Amino acid sequence: MFKKEFLVIFLAIIACFSACNKPQAPLTELDAVIAYLESESIEDNSPENPVSLPLNIPLGIMTEADSNWQLLLNIINDAGKYINLDLSACEIEGTEFDPVKNVETGKLYITSLLLPAEIETVTSFEHFNNLKSINGTDGITRLRSSTFVNCASLLSVSFPAVEVLFNNVFVDCTGLTSVSFPDLKEVYDDAFKGCTELTSITISEDCGIWSEDWDASYTERFTDFTRYYLDQNKGKGTYKWNGSAWTGPI
Repeated sequence: MFKKEFLVIFLAIIACFSACNKPQAPLTELDAVIAYLESESIEDNSPENPVSLPLNIPLGIMTEADSNWQLLLNIINDAGKYINLDLSACEIEGTEFDPVKNVETGKLYITSLLLPAEIETVTSFEHFNNLKSINGTDGITRLRSSTFVNCASLLSVSFPAVEVLFNNVFVDCTGLTSVSFPDLKEVYDDAFKGCTELTSITISEDCGIWSEDWDASYTERFTDFTRYYLDQNKGKGTYKWNGSAWTGPI
């Protein structure tokens, strides 16, 4: 009897643990976001321990003050909770994801971001001071100039279909270690200026890296990568920094 009761209790604990750790279903209303972020179940919240927030909400025209995007930022700001924001099921008006350069509200609390599926370009990620990672979709083919300038907390980016990195895209992203652009065709001047911690670069073959003066336009780390990439006949794959030199591709 004791063994049977113990087994029942054990299975109940396992079931409870599994339920508590199931991925949260996307929220479909802003009122539900407010209720969730106000929930007492969110404890020990910090940039290192953010809460997941998957959404399925139309974001509207992001640059308009009454859009769901800007209302969402206000909700996040009022809640004061650090979040991993999943917008992959959301829709926006148009094809450009523009978080609005001049709006600071709420962005401080977003630590990672999954972008909506139906967009082609992204721009203006100023004030995302705690953003550590961002992942794009197959629809995004270019990153505009200065998109992630001064995102010092950014550690990794992945854009599977981006073909062009314009000027100054990642300037002074001093924490950036890993970038993945397997379809990249062109890198313009100053794209990685100030990125001193790069250790992993995934890139396509025959990518054009444009700069009149590597040493002036890039950090020594990226300059070394460029020369190594050329030495490897611009091979496709992932290149790794081993502490003193670049290796790969793998």
